[in-house]
Amino acid sequence: MYALSLIAALLIASPDDDAAAALAIAKAKKSVQSKSLLKVEKSDDDAAAAIAIAKTKVVQPKPPVVMQKKITDTTKAKQRAIEKNCALVLFVNTPVNVADLTGTFVAAYLDEYQGDDTPRIVVAVPDGEGGLIYNQVGGIWHLPPNADAKAIEAMAAAQAAAVRRTVSQPATPFDKSNSNRNGQRQQIADGSPWLPVREQSKIKDMWPEGVPFPETLQFYALPKASQRIATTNDRPSRGFHSVRTDEKNINAEYPYIGSGGMDFAKKGTWHNVTGLAIPEGDKIKVWAQRTPVLNSFGSYQQEEAMFWTFPKGTQAFDVLLRKNDYGSEHIFTIRKREKVGDKWDDGVQYFVKTATVEEPPLKAEPTLRLRNVLGVTKLVFPVARAQAKLERNKRQQFAESRIAVADDGHFTPPGFIGTGISCNKCHVVGMNSEDAPYAGPALRGRDGVFSFYPVLPESVDRDYYIPRLDRRWPLEVIGRVE
Repeated sequence: MYALSLIAALLIASPDDDAAAALAIAKAKKSVQSKSLLKVEKSDDDAAAAIAIAKTKVVQPKPPVVMQKKITDTTKAKQRAIEKNCALVLFVNTPVNVADLTGTFVAAYLDEYQGDDTPRIVVAVPDGEGGLIYNQVGGIWHLPPNADAKAIEAMAAAQAAAVRRTVSQPATPFDKSNSNRNGQRQQIADGSPWLPVREQSKIKDMWPEGVPFPETLQFYALPKASQRIATTNDRPSRGFHSVRTDEKNINAEYPYIGSGGMDFAKKGTWHNVTGLAIPEGDKIKVWAQRTPVLNSFGSYQQEEAMFWTFPKGTQAFDVLLRKNDYGSEHIFTIRKREKVGDKWDDGVQYFVKTATVEEPPLKAEPTLRLRNVLGVTKLVFPVARAQAKLERNKRQQFAESRIAVADDGHFTPPGFIGTGISCNKCHVVGMNSEDAPYAGPALRGRDGVFSFYPVLPESVDRDYYIPRLDRRWPLEVIGRVE
């Protein structure tokens, strides 16, 4: 029992140093002798084992010499990498002698990077547009304890090659992802924010009759994320972070948690798909500006955040699908809003066209948020029940309606009763009225659309300060955003 504690104590005491080892041995003997007064069995064997380990010389690896000249501003290093069209490698708080490297890339040593002193290397390559793209996809590489210059260069080269692939082989742009010149559908590259072509085609094939399908409509799937707006180390930070349920997060609360009114439908029986139809040739404008955020003292302060707005004529879709047995599914509701001028219209909903019996509307008491922020004083769910059992996997005729059409949970999910409020109560009034907490999760989205943001999905939870824009979307960047 005592041998383990003695061994641990002796290993801590620098066995490389003979004097320290001798001192450790003496302490071990004294400790074991004192224990023998308590009649501990085999104390001599314990002492012998501890002394033998202490005498074993352990050679500790010596770290490489760290370059003495450290920089805090990487502007010049970035510029050299862009001019030489080569990779930039930043060694952050890492035992590396930059002078030993061969010069196949621009190297610089920093005590910390973006306020973080975790030992690592950060790799970036020119993006061809006068900027750099960083190793967000491949992650940040940590160096082994005794990495030599050759090993370091190999690691940096491999990481740079991975980053270059994201630059030289980008996913198909938004306006080119529908079809090629011959009108044939083509595969969207991996990593794009849009659903695969097979999924796009599947939704279009089941699209109900009576609902227009815009030519530029594309369905996308971005991870749920929102900005956390603050100032860190004297720098504005407006990174995007995943919606978490283990903290107070407005995006995980009613009515913003998902598609409107679907909180009452049985979980696992439905899912939704979001889509955007952006007029051909038009752009989503993106810029940065200061905005009020609510601090912990209950007052507002101005911080820099990322904003964007959709062009007029943009149509936003929320397509709700019923999950059937054996993996099949069908559309049971389509919600659409269109931007008219600089404002969104009230939105329309499409339901199956069938004989119905209108029931007395369901009523519920508005929550404090609905009442105080969205101005909802009455929560009413007008529902019409289908008289006949609807065929699931048949392409049905739909029609625009303000009254939700439901059944016994066959064609529509069990518990489906519609939204209860208009689309714009959440998408416009809520989005413009909810407070953004300082350094906390703000409400998702901008300009009336919760599910969209113009940054690379790989930037979520990675780049805390200024995430990189996903230029596969049709963006018009105003001022300095990245």
